This record gives sequence, structure tokens and C-alpha cells, in this order.
Amino acid sequence: MPGDSVIGFSSENGGRAVPPSCDQLNQPSHMVDAGRGRPGVAFGCATYSNLAAMLVRPADLVAPLPYAGADAALGASAVRAYEEGRTQPLRSTSTTTSVSH
Repeated sequence: MPGDSVIGFSSENGGRAVPPSCDQLNQPSHMVDAGRGRPGVAFGCATYSNLAAMLVRPADLVAPLPYAGADAALGASAVRAYEEGRTQPLRSTSTTTSVSH
């Protein structure tokens, strides 16, 4: 499977990710079925096309924002609040319902 560099970037309309051409990713099959060659498979085409569609900030492909690092003080205060019992338990909600027959 090719690397993620097959996803392109277009600066039009504020920037967008461009999925790869599936023809370029096509791997020919060397298998023969009843004397006829089987069709090739474009490994990674769906994966990279979906990834290109999901990018929130496509400019990250060419100019990613630097990682600011973790906030140690915020993490420590969260742990301290948990240890001191100052946290609230999660609400007992469910996205599924039990079905009884």
C-alpha cells in the first residue's frame, strides 16, 4: 500500500484535500481464472479517499501546526480533583435500549 503522500492538496477555495486517482493505485492481478486474467485491485483507494474527505484542516497536509505540548498543570489539577472526590460521576445514559422478548 502506498504512503499517505498520495493524498494531494489544492489551495483553491481555502484549501482542500484531493483524494488519489484509483487508477494510479491499481495493482494488476497475476491470477488467472479459467484462462482469463482477474481484474486488478486498487489497494488503499477507499482508505485514502475517506481520509481526504475527513480532514478538518486540509492545510495540515502541507503546513501542519506545531504541537503545543501537554498542559501539566491542567493534568495535575484533574488528578487532584479526582483523588479528593471533587469529580462528578458520569450520567448513566445509554444510546441503546435493552430489548426483552
